[in-house]
Amino acid sequence: MVYWTLSSGRGTNLWQNGDQNTKLYIHLVDSPAWENLGGILAIIEDVIAPINHMGLRVSDGYMLLVPPKAAFMIMNLTSVTIEVEVKISGYEKGEGKKERKEELGKIFKILYNPYLLENKPHETIDPSKILSQFSVPTGYTDILAKWYSIKFTYPSFNLIFLQPGLGISLQTHQLREEHWKIQQGHPIIIVGSKVYLQTSPKQEFHIPLGSKHTIINPSASEWVILEETYTGTFDEEDITRLFNPNRYNSPNTSNSNNAEK
Repeated sequence: MVYWTLSSGRGTNLWQNGDQNTKLYIHLVDSPAWENLGGILAIIEDVIAPINHMGLRVSDGYMLLVPPKAAFMIMNLTSVTIEVEVKISGYEKGEGKKERKEELGKIFKILYNPYLLENKPHETIDPSKILSQFSVPTGYTDILAKWYSIKFTYPSFNLIFLQPGLGISLQTHQLREEHWKIQQGHPIIIVGSKVYLQTSPKQEFHIPLGSKHTIINPSASEWVILEETYTGTFDEEDITRLFNPNRYNSPNTSNSNNAEK
């Protein structure tokens, strides 16, 4: 049973498995050749890596084993369409695809839905609302407001506010290293091949040059606040977006491909 068909650039939710083992089978739809496997990324537990580093080659694809209670996600960064089939140990209920998909939500818990606001209006965050709601230090020299985040720039650091339920792209930089310190919230953070599902305020993360990274706010109500410093050369164009779930058409946004943080 195919549960997700992922076109180029699309991903599944970040799920948490139930009490059973779950097998994910990845199949190619548009091409019979297994090339560029590095473009299909998987999160299993606290690791993110290409599926050929995480799973086993089978006759018609790749199989990945998700242990009980582990987080998992598939991201299709290739130019072809893939299918993700789910086989759940000891769970064979449901006869139709719709019924089985409904049951999926009972077995897995959603930790992060990258398309939470895909079909909602996207309005740029009003800085005055942030200034009235939070104790934002004075002395900022610039403000970069998006519909999912807002950044206050200071001479020696940036202060980033990330809306509930949203995240920035999985990205890399070639000209700068970054250092993050959580000021508020419990974000999910990815640095390199490591996924940090449980974080706390004051926790710090170093992002080496060229390392993939992202920050996700899984909370339904609380903003994440992140202090960011960097070494090297800062350039807003120095971003390679590997997985960008914020890049989709919006009812109220003519240009949906704006830069991330």
